[in-house]
Amino acid sequence: MQLSLKWQIQLWYALILVVVLATLGTGFYYYEKSRRLSVLDNDLDVQVPPLLSPHRLFPNQRQTDRPPRPRAPENLPPRELEGWERTDDPIASAMRHPSQRKDGSTYFERYYVPRGYYARVIDKGTGELVYTTENFPAVEVPAGHFDGYHYRTREQLYREIFHSNPRYNIIVGMDLSNFQDGLFILRWQISGALFALFLMALGIGYIMVSRALRPLVKIEQTAMRIAEGKLGERIPESQVGSTREFVQLSDHLNETFSKLESLFSRQTRFTADASHELRTPLTALIAQLELGSKRSRSPEEYERILAVCMRSTMRIARITEQLIELSRYDSGRITLELTSLPLAGMLRGLTEELEAAVTAQGSRLRLELSDGLVRCDPFRIEQVITNLVNNAVQHNTRPITIWLRGRGESGRVLIEVADDGKGIQPENVTKLFDRFYQEESSHTKVANRENVGLGLSISQAIVEAHGGSITVKSTPEIETVFTVELPQ
Repeated sequence: MQLSLKWQIQLWYALILVVVLATLGTGFYYYEKSRRLSVLDNDLDVQVPPLLSPHRLFPNQRQTDRPPRPRAPENLPPRELEGWERTDDPIASAMRHPSQRKDGSTYFERYYVPRGYYARVIDKGTGELVYTTENFPAVEVPAGHFDGYHYRTREQLYREIFHSNPRYNIIVGMDLSNFQDGLFILRWQISGALFALFLMALGIGYIMVSRALRPLVKIEQTAMRIAEGKLGERIPESQVGSTREFVQLSDHLNETFSKLESLFSRQTRFTADASHELRTPLTALIAQLELGSKRSRSPEEYERILAVCMRSTMRIARITEQLIELSRYDSGRITLELTSLPLAGMLRGLTEELEAAVTAQGSRLRLELSDGLVRCDPFRIEQVITNLVNNAVQHNTRPITIWLRGRGESGRVLIEVADDGKGIQPENVTKLFDRFYQEESSHTKVANRENVGLGLSISQAIVEAHGGSITVKSTPEIETVFTVELPQ
């Protein structure tokens, strides 16, 4: 099962959200637990000083310097309870009574800690248990704890403080039941809050991811329409938002779609042109064959018919051969035999081969060279230069001068084929490398039917296969220059 990008992002976002919230929740829980424990320890601390009061009189302490602790008589009328003060201690409902010191000052006696706490006081000198609360846990007090202040949590049920002074060893503690119940409630509160926060953040994340990926949906829809054959479709800039990545993606895709449309148009035009170019010689061939088969003819007529058929057949073979060569370059099936050789030597040898054909047309071939090396497939590059020179001769009815120049420049090699013929019209310059294209005024169309308009296309494919480029500049009736640029 394949998940969409939106749900993959959402799942990763949810996973990260769970980890972050769980970390924050755990951290907050332990922080709050520590804080509450600190508050509890402070409450325990508060219970110690009253037990150390110098006038403290414990129930089983010897009464040597104080009168016996007065107790409130039972069933006394309220008016006779004046002078007695009921303690706030809810454990034993003990009474506090103002007693007189020897110096006549008043003091109060308190014998218990508040509800929820327990205490034990041991005489440090005799080890005698001086005071203990009824709710003191029946657990042995650990040895060695009476040395200053110590805290401990015992059996996860009690929190205790140990205090020692010169007279007493004191333990004050508290049952942690309520504390643990509070932590249990806290855990549920944190879990509920985090779950609500998770759902809210998940919803916000879903909306944000959906909005962020909305341009991608538009791109997908456009691509689907193009796949259906609507090659003119493009991704509107207004639908990709301002996200840099989506803007760049849409620009690249639009550029790719334009190239695909152009290639498809060229392929369609190429197929139509190839069909047209092949149909002409085929029509002539069929017509001549029908003409020769209708009746008996003289040997001279048969020779003429066969000559026309031969020219048509050769033209078909030439078109077919060049189409096959172009298809090889288009598919990358051509293997170049690259070698490094002197540029001047290659062009000088090629000039010697071409000079006779150029001179036969009444034109001249001039050579301008500089030293340097060129790395190329010599056979293929010579094919390009030969085609350019032949084009210069074939497209001019008058004698012309052709210059063949070669030079190295900034890590590249430039080979130029220039002539002073009639030139190329400005509106036709950009069409020269189109397959089967020929200028309407071309002398070739009238005088040389062997040219099918694929020579420059093949030359361009050869140069690009070398990693180079071929360009043309023309000033009619002055100069036309084809420049082949190759990496050195």
